[in-house]
Amino acid sequence: MRRASRKRSVGKAAKSARPARVRHLALQPDALGVATRLAAARLREGGIDLKPLLRSAGLSASQISLKDLRVGVASQIRFLELAAEALNDPVLGFRLARDGELRLVGLLHYVVASSQTLGDAADRAQRYSQGLTFGEILEQLRSDLATHYLGDADLPISEIAWLVGYQGVSAFSHGYKRRTGMSPKNMRAKLLASH
Repeated sequence: MRRASRKRSVGKAAKSARPARVRHLALQPDALGVATRLAAARLREGGIDLKPLLRSAGLSASQISLKDLRVGVASQIRFLELAAEALNDPVLGFRLARDGELRLVGLLHYVVASSQTLGDAADRAQRYSQGLTFGEILEQLRSDLATHYLGDADLPISEIAWLVGYQGVSAFSHGYKRRTGMSPKNMRAKLLASH
């Protein structure tokens, strides 16, 4: 049996690792870039030049000026670290989260996170990402969650109303019927009959 030389083995490993590395880079997650843009605003307020920090994070001023352009998560994290250091604020990320407008981040994360299966998450992500307003998304999410809860015969409708953010059964029933065309009681009967 012939043993491969160390040089040849390293060469083969390097060749076989290239496609994996390219695939790995292609799978890097990205984000909406809200934290990056908020940190950039803080830096501008502090009179700190953004360009060197952006460059160090692998970003550009044009990237963060376009609100619809997504930002690589690794670049966003690096930029936040650099911004925190430049501002001498070790808890910058927490401050941005506390002071930032959550609607900028998008409700889509919460819509997907509330799904029970990957298929549901994909369906909801597609449905909710089609230019709806915050209020419309919230109402659709409430309706979807309520429908899910109504499938549980042991969960009282009054508790479901509370779980989806209504202060009373009457408001919940009215909102649910307006959204779905059925009262919660009728929807529950339909769901339970189909199981």
